[in-house]
Amino acid sequence: MKYRLMAVFSCLLSLQLAYADLKVVIVTPELQDGMASLETMLAAEAGSAAFELAAMIEQLADKPLLMAGFSQAATTLGLLPGQAMPQESWLVSAGSSVALCLDDYSVDLAARLAALNPEDDLSLGLSAQPILAQLSVPLGRLWSRLAGLDAGAFLGYSDIAGSAGGVRAISGGLNLGWTLFGPAGGVAVGPADWLGLRLSAVAAFFDTTVNMVVEPGTMYQTANIDPDGPGPLNSFPATIRVEPSVRAGVNSAVLVTRLQATTGFSVLRLLTCLVGGGAVLGSGRSAVNIEADEEMFVEGYLAPLVAENGRIQISGQTGEQTALIFSIYLVLAPALQFGNFRLTIPALWQFPANLGAGVFVEMRL
Repeated sequence: MKYRLMAVFSCLLSLQLAYADLKVVIVTPELQDGMASLETMLAAEAGSAAFELAAMIEQLADKPLLMAGFSQAATTLGLLPGQAMPQESWLVSAGSSVALCLDDYSVDLAARLAALNPEDDLSLGLSAQPILAQLSVPLGRLWSRLAGLDAGAFLGYSDIAGSAGGVRAISGGLNLGWTLFGPAGGVAVGPADWLGLRLSAVAAFFDTTVNMVVEPGTMYQTANIDPDGPGPLNSFPATIRVEPSVRAGVNSAVLVTRLQATTGFSVLRLLTCLVGGGAVLGSGRSAVNIEADEEMFVEGYLAPLVAENGRIQISGQTGEQTALIFSIYLVLAPALQFGNFRLTIPALWQFPANLGAGVFVEMRL
C-alpha cells in the first residue's frame, strides 16, 4: 500500500508544479502491522505536507531579479582576467577573483538582507572563480613586425563544497592587446615611468554555480483522523512534522566580450598602477537548481505506532532567466614587483552597482 500511494502522490504533485519543473517523490510513513486503514489516512496528510513543502520551495526559488543579479555578477567576473600590463617576456599567473551585483549602495543593505522574507526578490548576485590560470605572450618576441602586440589566454576550474554551500566554476577566454608607447618606450617623469596606452579586447565564457543551504523553518501538517467514519470511535489529531533543509544552487552562464583602454605608471620598477575603462557586451542565462531529501515525523496519538518515518524528496530546476547585458566599467590594478614575480590586485566597478576584485601572482619567464 505504501509504495502505491507514493506513486500516486508523486504524480499529482508533479502535475501541480510542472511550471517549476520540480519532481516530488513521497514515501509515506509506515505504521505497525494491522493498521493499513490508518496508514492510508496518514498517507493523505503526508501528500498535503509534501505539496506545501514543494510550493514553499518553488516560492523560494522563483526569484527573477536574483537570477538576473547572478548573471550580472558573472559578467563582472569576466572582466577581471587580463588586467596586468604585458611585459617583454612571457608571463604566467594564477589567482582568484570574486564579483558582486548590488541592489544599491545604501548603508542599510545588510539590515535589509537580514529582514528578507521567503517571497522577497532583490537584484543581488555573487560569482566567484577561486582558481584561475593565465598566460600572456608578447607577439613581438615571435615576429618583430608584431611589436607592441600581445596575446593571452586564461582557464579556470574550481569545485569547492562544504556543509553550508560551495562554488563550482568553469571559465576560459582569449585576449589580444596593443600597447602604444609601451614599457620599452615609456616616458620617464622623475622616478616614474609612464607605461603608455594599451587597447585590448577579450572574449570569454564563465559558468558558475553558487550553492547554499536554506532552512526555512519547521513545517507542520495537522488533521483529524477518524478511524471508523460514522462509527462510535472519536477522531484524533495527527501531525506530520518536516524540518526542511533545502540545497539550492544558482547557476549562471555568460558569454562576454569587452573592449578596454588602460594606461598607468611605474615607480622605481617596484610599483605599477593601471587605470582605465571600457565597455562590455554579454549574454547570460541563470536558473536555480533545487534538491531536498527530508524525513517526515509523525506526532500525536499515532507517534508510538510508527514503524518507519516517511520521506519527501524534491529535485528540479526553475525556469531559466536570460539577459543581454551591455555596460561600461572602470578598472584600477595596482601591482608590486619582486624580481621575476609580480602581485596584481585588480579592482573593478561596472555600471550601475557591480563590484569585482581579484588577486593574481604573476611570474615572468
